[in-house]
Amino acid sequence: MSRREELTKHIRPEPREAFGIEVGPWFNPIFPKKEGYRCLVLDVYDRSTLESRALHDCNVPKEAIPNIEEVDLLGAATEIQELAEGAGYSPQIFDYVVSSHNFEHLPNPIRFLQGCAKVLKPGGILAMAIPDLRACFDYFRPPTLLAEWLEAYVANRHRPTISQWFAQHSLQALFERDGRQELTSSLREDPTKFIPLRTLAEAWNQWNAWNGEENQTYHDAHCSTFTPASFSLLIEDLRFLDLIDFSIVEVVKPGGFEFFVHLKRGKTFGQGDESSDAFYEKRRTLLFQIKDELAENSPIYQNALEALEKKRLGIRLRLRRWEQKLRKVRKAVFTR
Repeated sequence: MSRREELTKHIRPEPREAFGIEVGPWFNPIFPKKEGYRCLVLDVYDRSTLESRALHDCNVPKEAIPNIEEVDLLGAATEIQELAEGAGYSPQIFDYVVSSHNFEHLPNPIRFLQGCAKVLKPGGILAMAIPDLRACFDYFRPPTLLAEWLEAYVANRHRPTISQWFAQHSLQALFERDGRQELTSSLREDPTKFIPLRTLAEAWNQWNAWNGEENQTYHDAHCSTFTPASFSLLIEDLRFLDLIDFSIVEVVKPGGFEFFVHLKRGKTFGQGDESSDAFYEKRRTLLFQIKDELAENSPIYQNALEALEKKRLGIRLRLRRWEQKLRKVRKAVFTR
């Protein structure tokens, strides 16, 4: 299944007939207008600025620059409700909001989720592709806690904090593959190939240089880091606290370095009657799943898997030898 198919599989009606918003597609829109999609583009930069930035970015293929679309909603993703209303769109008219590798940058995720619920129809879908911290340069960072999101929400935060920038740059790692250093890996690869950068002193010096200007300058960073289970826990907790009007349709575990999230506006069948006991039992399960996920691509876990695989292969080899001996015995018995 392609990324587009994965992100669109829960959108109804068919994506070309549905009306939606794509957050920050830059040069790689999932639902480009030129292909017939009824999709508004939301970005903090207008098209000319995006094209200029792409021209000076060595990571952007020059042939991809024409893919940059006109920006319909100009502003921050956390202002999605205000931007849509300011552009003349009524509340609750969109079938979907789609976002690829934007959510982790948001300084106030709760406000974004609340805004998406305001613009989506009942049953509308928020579909997102999110990097898994276990398979990208966030490998050595812990999953984001609910307390961090609540703090940003209560403070009505509009920018990443200096400490969030510091967390990313002091713990950033690159994955060594075939003599190259890359930003991502997969859960199937050796985690010991993640090499933490030697940037602790530089990050601290930058923090001191920026001290006092946190509210004036936007320093981009991964404000949140996730595994699939840690993301699910955040959503379930927020739903239980009545801070968001979303339920989880599906969280698809990664085949590569990202996982896919499908949230539906409103409660799914049965959730409205969920007891406190049922919620806390689900929460306990997710908390254990987070521990399992973090161990899943740790060196000690991978070494244990390799040892078990060698043992399994050894058992298969011995079993094959015994089968060969048994066939010889049977042949000798039946040929007498």
